[in-house]
Amino acid sequence: MMEVKIVASVGENAKNKNGDVQAIQKALNHLMLYNILVPLAPLAEDGIAGRNTKLAIRQFQRVAVGMAAPDGRVDPNGKTIQKLNAVISTAKKLPEASKNPSHSWLPVSGIEKLLADVYQQFNRIQYGILAGESAHKAQIASAAPHPNNDFGALSKSEFVRQVFEEAKKEESISKVPAAVTTAQAILETGFGKSVPTDLYTKKYSYNLFGIKGVGSAGSVSVYTHEVSNGKRIKIIDKFQAYHSFSESISGRTAFLTSNRRYKKLFETTDPVEWAQGLQKARYATDPNYSKLLISIMKSWKLI
Repeated sequence: MMEVKIVASVGENAKNKNGDVQAIQKALNHLMLYNILVPLAPLAEDGIAGRNTKLAIRQFQRVAVGMAAPDGRVDPNGKTIQKLNAVISTAKKLPEASKNPSHSWLPVSGIEKLLADVYQQFNRIQYGILAGESAHKAQIASAAPHPNNDFGALSKSEFVRQVFEEAKKEESISKVPAAVTTAQAILETGFGKSVPTDLYTKKYSYNLFGIKGVGSAGSVSVYTHEVSNGKRIKIIDKFQAYHSFSESISGRTAFLTSNRRYKKLFETTDPVEWAQGLQKARYATDPNYSKLLISIMKSWKLI
């Protein structure tokens, strides 16, 4: 992959010239070969700066540039394109995860640790040199405790307040209703008391939404219940792991936008319709899932 060069800005509120957009799409797809933008699906290299392209730009800005509030825009001489080229340069030294990226998000041997470092510390350890840090300084920084707190220590009202606050930030970008995001987090984690934690290693997942598979910090093995043939059964399954709760919220958006069965949800911004749509799209196996979400939203005056 050669150095990426664009003439004009690409993404949100940008000029979006066809050739420039294609160059960015190609670069982002190249990074997906290394699972750096999981769980996003590969982009169509069509030169059109649509929702998925802008989402991929924001995801890159979060995990590699370290933007707390990514703007979804790549400027010709801006930080995003500089970091994009730096990451591509570093990625050349790594084995590709797959020539045909999988949508199952399974961990790839030799890549998972790299990804954990990239997502957890953004530009530290493997990427620390790109931020102008010495390897020693990067290693010291990586050992520092993560600023995120365990939501299990919060009261119910404080949990709702903090999640809703983060969900509103995401809503301004993705249009996913903050009310339904918060209700899902309440339902899936019991107000933060049951965030998936690995049975064997006790690794804390920061997963607020019960999304299975592999996230930016790998996965955790957890006991869960499924409804099969009308019966509730207990199983062990793998759930996505993140490095922060805000990352979990943006990861959920990425999960929804990269799965076709949730496409119709984005035709509305009504929280009740979203709850019903999640049920129809089989987000959860519980037949009362949408009713529970709506009840939670009403009881906490989110709608």
